[in-house]
Amino acid sequence: MTPRDWKSRQFYVREGIRPVDLYCYLFARFGPPNGVQSTILRGDHSENVFHWHYSLNAEGKRIEILAATYKIAVSYPDAFCYSNAPQTDFILAIKEDFRTYQRQIKEVRGRLEKWFQFVNPYKCLKNALDRMRDRAKVLAKQLPDRPEHPKSPDELQAFADKFRAIGEIFFELFGLCLSIRMLAPVLGESFVNLLLFVLVRPDVRSDSRVYDSIRRQNIDLRIKTLHLNCLHFHHAVNYTSEPCKAFQTLMNARNDTLHGNIAPEATYHEEVYFDGTIPLFTEWPEFYTRCFAVHLRSHSIDAALSDLTVVNNFTEDVISCLKPNAQSQIRGPLDTLELGFNPATKRLGVLFPECLHDYFVEA
Repeated sequence: MTPRDWKSRQFYVREGIRPVDLYCYLFARFGPPNGVQSTILRGDHSENVFHWHYSLNAEGKRIEILAATYKIAVSYPDAFCYSNAPQTDFILAIKEDFRTYQRQIKEVRGRLEKWFQFVNPYKCLKNALDRMRDRAKVLAKQLPDRPEHPKSPDELQAFADKFRAIGEIFFELFGLCLSIRMLAPVLGESFVNLLLFVLVRPDVRSDSRVYDSIRRQNIDLRIKTLHLNCLHFHHAVNYTSEPCKAFQTLMNARNDTLHGNIAPEATYHEEVYFDGTIPLFTEWPEFYTRCFAVHLRSHSIDAALSDLTVVNNFTEDVISCLKPNAQSQIRGPLDTLELGFNPATKRLGVLFPECLHDYFVEA
């Protein structure tokens, strides 16, 4: 047999068998991963390109099995396998061999830690709001100057063209500002809920009825009792502070909008009188005011940006109530999109970096 007959072949496994099942089988049969990527090059964390690596002997040649985040690469000598479907046959052969090592596989699986990976609602919403804010700023700069009301038929067509251009930009801008103002208070509440989840006292977490009752409390009660229900608070949150009062005002306004509450005396934008069916205006109306200014008065970009500032000031005010070491520790989970939770130990963790790795081997 010539050396050419032993050239390496490779395929990638992305389906047909779960990575955890393949790992448990290989560990049960061959022991811990013995490949160089596991024994020498792997760092003691979950940020490696290759998470585990088996290097197995096959008639004096090596079968390499390397597990990355998105796929498992299997490299084997060409002459060792005569199958036309090596990936399919590889998976089937291992699955058929599961029963041979059933007890050992169960032992391996029994010592593994199970984690639930979930999306951090606070960070997810903050990312969305940051994008909406940036887009709103761009649109606000693109918004043409307010056109003067036409004074003659000759000015009417030019006014109509400007008016149409304003409308295309304005209504997207208005929608973004309205969305920001609706979601900003939700961002503040999701911050409180995440803080409660991360720092809640073990005895509170272990009693599901107590924990659920706290999570269902009105937002002001949740905030006022954070120091009682959570660890690492240096002192209680002062709910009479300016950041907290501004946030409560924000929550009240959001609830009115969310529930469609109607209060004409407080929200009207113009007074108009009638003599029978004859309208008598208190101001000289114009097209721009009728179509756009009414919306801007209630949900302008300045108001939207102000709401985001209120939420940011509120979160910083609450964080300042934590002990110094806890302040730095809580900022990590707050700024991480995907978190991990161990249901057995009730631990919260960052399982993977924001930037994940993949690779391909050139032929």
